[in-house]
Amino acid sequence: MKCEKCGNEYPSQYYFETPTVCKECFKNMSDEEKQFHLAQPAPYFVDELASRTGFGKRFAAALIDFLIVIIIILLVYNATGFFESATILGEQVQESATDVAAIEELTNSFMADNMSNFYFSYILILVFFSLEILIGATVGKLILGIQIADSNRRKASTTKLLTRYLIKNSASFISVIWLLTNISLINTLSTIVSIALIIGFFFVLSQKRQAFHDMLADTAVFNRHDIITEEANQNFN
Repeated sequence: MKCEKCGNEYPSQYYFETPTVCKECFKNMSDEEKQFHLAQPAPYFVDELASRTGFGKRFAAALIDFLIVIIIILLVYNATGFFESATILGEQVQESATDVAAIEELTNSFMADNMSNFYFSYILILVFFSLEILIGATVGKLILGIQIADSNRRKASTTKLLTRYLIKNSASFISVIWLLTNISLINTLSTIVSIALIIGFFFVLSQKRQAFHDMLADTAVFNRHDIITEEANQNFN
């Protein structure tokens, strides 16, 4: 939470005398200023940390998004014959169980034949989650009524949403580079980044209720009705 007077960040509403002014700044105000701020309506006098969406709701939104993406990918893979090719590959690998060179050749051929499917998977993920830049929410978040905002509950800037998006989806970007270059080290890097992001998601269980990518982008997720709108900001000014 940020004081509108001094600009200092505080962990909770406890440090504020009014919804937007910290106790120290309020103490130094003139009587006239104090009366003005005390007279302002306070529909948003809540603790930002407590009003942030917890792990359960965010996990449910992520699960909805995951299911939507997986269903689309499975439908496309089925239409392109991916699963049939995978079955044939499995049978051929079994027949060549002792021939390492043959197995490697079969695998490389399978990868080359289905490269468009792999590209589609990662591009779909990147496009699907780009909604978070445009409207601050994915389909799962919209369904559950939650939205990404600035850490102080105000509407997040496009820059912050873009920063969050790039961090959150960095593993997918790296995977696309791996598909283009076929450098195994890049694939390893993608795996490491994916693990780090998954661990970072569990940071939502902490008091700040921010995933690692939220911390880096200075964002948080709130119930949509708890986000301070421009109209509410005008009431405080």
